[in-house]
Amino acid sequence: MTRSLIELFNKSGIETSKVMKFLSETKGGVENLGFSNQDVHNVIRDIRRRVFNLGDAECGLLFLRELQENSYGNFFYRVDVDDENRVRGLVWVDPRSLNAYKNFGDVVTFDSTYQMNRYCIPFIPITGVNHHYQNILFGVALVRDETEASYKWVLRTWLEAVDNKPPRTIITDQDIALGNAIAEEFIENSQKALETQYLKEVKADYDTEQLERRLVLHSSLEMHASEIYTKEMFKHFQKELMKSTCYIVNSVKNNGTYMSKLYLVEKATLSENCRRKYRVTVFMYEKIECSCKKFEHSGMICKHIIRYLDKKQKIKIPESLIMGRWTMNGNKIAGPLPYAPPAIGNDSASQPLRYGAFCKSFQDLAASGSCSVSRYKYLMGVIDREKRYLKDVFADEERSERTHEAKTQEDY
Repeated sequence: MTRSLIELFNKSGIETSKVMKFLSETKGGVENLGFSNQDVHNVIRDIRRRVFNLGDAECGLLFLRELQENSYGNFFYRVDVDDENRVRGLVWVDPRSLNAYKNFGDVVTFDSTYQMNRYCIPFIPITGVNHHYQNILFGVALVRDETEASYKWVLRTWLEAVDNKPPRTIITDQDIALGNAIAEEFIENSQKALETQYLKEVKADYDTEQLERRLVLHSSLEMHASEIYTKEMFKHFQKELMKSTCYIVNSVKNNGTYMSKLYLVEKATLSENCRRKYRVTVFMYEKIECSCKKFEHSGMICKHIIRYLDKKQKIKIPESLIMGRWTMNGNKIAGPLPYAPPAIGNDSASQPLRYGAFCKSFQDLAASGSCSVSRYKYLMGVIDREKRYLKDVFADEERSERTHEAKTQEDY
């Protein structure tokens, strides 16, 4: 049982010193362990030797199969092999990535990033941004070569994973720093990147819903924006709002139709011969367009339209200029994450499996509890109370387990 725990901790990336500390605390001290720090190192050495002998590709495939089994078949992966049955391409999409794509898959970045490592193969993170303007993963691919056929296979396979629903826009020039961060040793760490991504989004959701917004102009438009946008996107709106104060709006007579009106917006702080005039066209049913095309490009209202709305004393941003992906409910399109709780019958066979099941079950709770000090203190209090309860109620069982463990250590 102890050896299985060490293997589990090693797989999770926990350092040997921390493994020893945890095990000694559970046994009431190092003197009660029955083995040394060197014994732990030997176990980890054996694990690495076994993994190396399996082969890197086979190890990766085993891990992908495990992820698929643990997600009740919702985890997607495909393998492309050559005539000699050697792996030449891998694509995998976690259920959380699929969920994120349903919410924010309008724009996708798709490009290969090169790393200085022993594999020397293209790593392809398929990414986007959420309603907090945070980077998110829609899928990951590894290919052996850079041929057109390889990239076509990746695209076709990834589209299969996302129910053959292509994005509106694919960008092939990405933030290299992001690619470098995600690409460190590949499959296993891509899942850790997803965990980090998920926790960041939960924290940003909490900040958006609970933290008070600081207004700069205290206008009706700014107040409305603070009620609909996420915290990060509200900051973007405020920047445009502040810039808009430097502009003036003039209507253009006899230069429109009965269906629309035309306005020219220009920066008043510049001399007239240096001013650039932006055309703001107002159609029926509050549809508004600006010649700067900022809304069409990014989905955020521009300073020229904001200035027009302010001149007309509008108290709300028109619905036609509010893109849902930047609002507080932007990640609610696809509903909750597609995860089912683990079946207890399948996980009760051994202590490491039970431990793993608890880790998965408490992930959401930990994310929610870490969002504020009050939540943290409350949950830590609950944990301490339940630890005491378990110790008191199951005292006899714990003594029995210690006796059994002491006998097991003799054969360790």
